[in-house]
Amino acid sequence: MHQQVVLRFATVLTQLCEVLAGLLVGGIVVVNLAQVVWRYLIDDPLEWSEEVMRYTMAWVMFIGSSAAIFRGEHMAAGILDSLQNPLFKTFLRYVILLAMLIFSGILAFFGTRYGLDTGQVSPASGIPMEVAYLSVGVGGILMCIKILCLLVLPPAMVARADRTNAGDVA
Repeated sequence: MHQQVVLRFATVLTQLCEVLAGLLVGGIVVVNLAQVVWRYLIDDPLEWSEEVMRYTMAWVMFIGSSAAIFRGEHMAAGILDSLQNPLFKTFLRYVILLAMLIFSGILAFFGTRYGLDTGQVSPASGIPMEVAYLSVGVGGILMCIKILCLLVLPPAMVARADRTNAGDVA
């Protein structure tokens, strides 16, 4: 029963991350289009647009990374696919997830710590740099949550959930 709750939580959180990342990409497109219009049609380029797009893209990358981890779409060597021994395959899966959890935990800790302690402001847009730097910490926290969910759930259950959700999107 608790596995169903964890699966539902992780699936909903993944979908929210995907929607948010998509909306942010849409925002980047709008800002980029506005920059082109202002630069070439109005002849008065927007000074802040490049910074806003750059910082937004950092948020897209870290939020999207957490969704990719849960869906199993992150970059991998594919070593698990060629293994025949199911016990060793399961063992190696948990070792990889624990390594990812450690790395994501480091991102979450230092990203949040550094993000809250800058006191800087971006030069062109005037955005507090905490907004940009906290993307690392928030992304690390989201990745840790998703990895913890993967550690609790059996691989077959996650694979079934991913195939079901892929059908919803199409």
